[in-house]
Amino acid sequence: MTTGKPSVHEIAHASDKYEVVVYRGVEILMLKSMLHNSISVTAEFTHSPAVEELAETCGIKLRRFRSI
Repeated sequence: MTTGKPSVHEIAHASDKYEVVVYRGVEILMLKSMLHNSISVTAEFTHSPAVEELAETCGIKLRRFRSI
């Protein structure tokens, strides 16, 4: 049964501004700019190798800080 509304994937496919994120089994439609900013800030605060790898996969250039 269809509701006549476009699905999350249809919206993301029709526009280059959106990305589909799956969180705990729920598909969320996010703006790519918001997603990139969130990944950048998370990497900056956590310095997690997994987040840095995700940023690299997404093509996000992270800021590097020199250690004291």
